[in-house]
Amino acid sequence: MDSVSLLVAFFAGIASFLSPCILPLIPAYITYLTGTSSQDLNKATERSLGPVNRLNFTSFWRALAFVIGFSSVFIAFGASATYAGQWLWAYQSTLQTVAGVIIIIFGLHLTGLLPIHWLYREIRFTQQPKSSSFIGSILLGMAFATGWSPCVGPILSAIYLYAATKETLAQGIYLLVAYSAGLAIPFLVTALFITTVEKYLSRMGRYLPMVSIVSGAIMILLGILIITNQLGRVTAFFNFIPTF
Repeated sequence: MDSVSLLVAFFAGIASFLSPCILPLIPAYITYLTGTSSQDLNKATERSLGPVNRLNFTSFWRALAFVIGFSSVFIAFGASATYAGQWLWAYQSTLQTVAGVIIIIFGLHLTGLLPIHWLYREIRFTQQPKSSSFIGSILLGMAFATGWSPCVGPILSAIYLYAATKETLAQGIYLLVAYSAGLAIPFLVTALFITTVEKYLSRMGRYLPMVSIVSGAIMILLGILIITNQLGRVTAFFNFIPTF
């Protein structure tokens, strides 16, 4: 598996985390998992000697379980996409072109040039659980992944489509592992330092539209490279650089 493809998938995960309708809700997701209000988290931090305390570790472990849950679903779907692509290997050229076109359309949506209205719907929690076990958080993550906010949908779908063009099942799995890591790492860091990070999330709001535009532009470029079968040459170029 080439490093460029894995990097693309990893940064796609980070872009999903930074999407305009996901990032502002991250604190709500974390406090939902712990069953603790943000006010309680802030009070607990004020009583501690630093930004990390027992309540933060509780948030982290529940968030870790949540991450395991949604990552397992993403990876399973990615493997399924690659498996389906193997069945269509005789039509690989056509599949590659179709995947590239769809990725470009999703990219145009993210830039705002071609808005797809049904992708603006969001999934929100309506009730706060009284308690949540580690296993319960895993199941919640799995359930959430099956209906993840369409804000993430275009980027995640692009990775699925890219996985479908891969030759082996392992390659598709590696792609979704990299994507899940890109989404999970900042989520876990936020959970561990929730009371500190939350102060900066609102300040980042002004930059989120730009993040969406840049993500869309990268997806458009990726789609073009896939259609023209030039992604392999880009990969070869970056693999060749370290030899100098």
